[in-house]
Amino acid sequence: MDVEQFNYLIPLIIKRRKVLNTRYLHVALILKGKKPITYAFNKVGSRSHGCGYNNVTLHAEIAVLKKFGNMAGLKGLRLVVLRFSFQNKSWTLSHPCADCSIVLKKIIKQYGLHGVYYST
Repeated sequence: MDVEQFNYLIPLIIKRRKVLNTRYLHVALILKGKKPITYAFNKVGSRSHGCGYNNVTLHAEIAVLKKFGNMAGLKGLRLVVLRFSFQNKSWTLSHPCADCSIVLKKIIKQYGLHGVYYST
């Protein structure tokens, strides 16, 4: 998958850096074909903010699924997770943590999510 097609998100990512003060930022998108339906960024917080938080963050994969809401509506859709490096000003390697891997495998099996793709 060509991550350059998502360069339109870079200005939004740069704005989010002011809030998070981090070297990297993840964004996850749910796509129907090549068209984004919704997207979400990783967030800082804790479990007191609701379910899905892993230690002190809500990972982008989980954030976009929570935002989408209707798990049954995921059938045939794709999830793309991109990691942006502020140092290099480019997309960089992304991969799921163990918790997100478990959740995404379950979503694929139970709700028919077509696939999950990470930036390389």
